[in-house]
Amino acid sequence: MKGALVAVTLVLLSLACARFQEGPVEIPEPDLRFVEIDGWRIRVETHGDQGSPVVLIHGYGASLSEWRPILPRLCAAHRCVLLDLPGFGWSDKYAGRYRPADLAAVVGRVMDALGVPTAHVVAHSWGSSVALALALDEPRRVRSLCLTGAWVFHDQLNTFFRWARVRGIGEALFTLFYDEQPELRLRMGFAHPEAHVTDEKVARVARILDLPGFKRAALQAARDQNLEDLEGRYPEVDREVLLLWGDQDRVSLPFYGWRLHGVLPGSRMVLLPDAGHSPQIEVPELWAREVVDFLARLDRGEVME
Repeated sequence: MKGALVAVTLVLLSLACARFQEGPVEIPEPDLRFVEIDGWRIRVETHGDQGSPVVLIHGYGASLSEWRPILPRLCAAHRCVLLDLPGFGWSDKYAGRYRPADLAAVVGRVMDALGVPTAHVVAHSWGSSVALALALDEPRRVRSLCLTGAWVFHDQLNTFFRWARVRGIGEALFTLFYDEQPELRLRMGFAHPEAHVTDEKVARVARILDLPGFKRAALQAARDQNLEDLEGRYPEVDREVLLLWGDQDRVSLPFYGWRLHGVLPGSRMVLLPDAGHSPQIEVPELWAREVVDFLARLDRGEVME
């Protein structure tokens, strides 16, 4: 009897789960810029007009806004291209495939739309799996990789994401819990959350969580994290790679940075002191110095030691 009740509850929750976006959503901020890829509106921004191009890819549940603290330094020397990945931020959230390879293909199409044939690719957390897929599937587009707090191994999937793969249970989890307590989830990303998690930031995150289709797209992206298939190909990456990790990262432990360093032939690992999972926000000057110096050396034709 108890098992039947649980099953009925899961079915009801599954039916109640937020749906994918079903049509164009009104954008309350008229200055936002979009490119259209196969009928999907993908939000983009460009900053800087000189130097080699850099494409920045945000992490899971986030948006291009996570890069704001480092833009003044990075975009003074580079043309920066930012986007909200499909399903996240202000980009469309339709039914589709959200595997890293599928999202990487969208990144490539955005680059084409903006006249960027090749670029250095900078990514954070789960966005690093998208960057690696791009380097593996379309290497001509990628000059180098800079991965911060990379979430790229199947072993990193926590219990929530593993259960989300189960039909019915995933719908229940995302209906009941995904938009609960955004402040606590934000705080997990920092060594010093009191300095970075503000009421304004929490309200902005809550606003994005309420967008039509967001929870359904987030669930599909969780299910499509086929990292067990992708990680076996990492040794094939033949680009210079800078790995940056906050030394107090509790989301993607530094252990995984050293593990990734061990399988990427052209990589260098740098621990950033007194920082958590989002050092580009927590220690932006230190993060930007490492990245700008790395890209400058490559642009001069130097080989990383």
